[in-house]
Amino acid sequence: MDTSTKWFEENGGTFCMRMGGGKPVWTRDPENVKAALASKAEDFDIPWMRIKAFYPVTGDSAFSSKGAVWSHGRALLRPAFTKLQISNFDIYEKNFQKFSKHIPSDGSTVDLQELFKRFTLDTTSEILFGESVNSLDSNVTTKDISNAFDYVSKEIFARSNLGLLIFIYWDSKFTYACKVLDAYIKEFVDKAVNFRASAKAIEDEEGQPSGKKRYIFLEELAKDTSDRKLLRDQLAGNLAAGRDTTAGLLTNTFWLLARHANALQTLRTEVAQLNGKLPTYDQLNSMTYLRWVLNESKLA
Repeated sequence: MDTSTKWFEENGGTFCMRMGGGKPVWTRDPENVKAALASKAEDFDIPWMRIKAFYPVTGDSAFSSKGAVWSHGRALLRPAFTKLQISNFDIYEKNFQKFSKHIPSDGSTVDLQELFKRFTLDTTSEILFGESVNSLDSNVTTKDISNAFDYVSKEIFARSNLGLLIFIYWDSKFTYACKVLDAYIKEFVDKAVNFRASAKAIEDEEGQPSGKKRYIFLEELAKDTSDRKLLRDQLAGNLAAGRDTTAGLLTNTFWLLARHANALQTLRTEVAQLNGKLPTYDQLNSMTYLRWVLNESKLA
């Protein structure tokens, strides 16, 4: 992180540099990132170094694919983020209550980044799979999953910087962490295949009324394919994306708020208008200062 920051300070918000046999473009400009990953994604390529680095973990998902495979995966995930689906704040509240129990009551220091990673792993898995990893609970197995994610996340970026040397890279801990994640995700691949064969899936496909049934990515993906590798890759890729990016934003936001007392107090005043109740989608969307805080945290 320190090295990347230094490069941006020396070269500006967007620059090219020769690295590992290629010439990648580096950018921290929000509009450039939006264009590359969303609005003009078809105009950008994913370098082979990124695909090779991510592939053992995310397979043919948005992290490590391009073209039709990338577009199809994005199209499947998009309905999970409609207004109706993201308004289910009960998921976040339930996991936040677990999160808060890990905060010391005596004012001692706590590593929020570690807790945020577990919080986002639990919420993302519940949104995607219909059930949580429960890594915030005191369970050795779920902690193993969280630790495996931590290790592969670190090693992925180390791998991506190796260039041609990635072909001789080998790390037994990385291999083991990948196996831990594969074993966890395999359970949901099995559920997806079983769901596809069930009468419930057939009824849904025939357009039976489902009211305000929550969109579960696993079930919708199962309706689309029975290919076990495709199921595994899409689930792994989206779980990784939902965990790390959101945890990073939350960590940076709290780090900055702890150093800007005026901003923290203004934000608290805005949040206090909810009187301790869960917000509606419209209420959350109208919290202007909260949006400003998050936007600035992305850029800081």
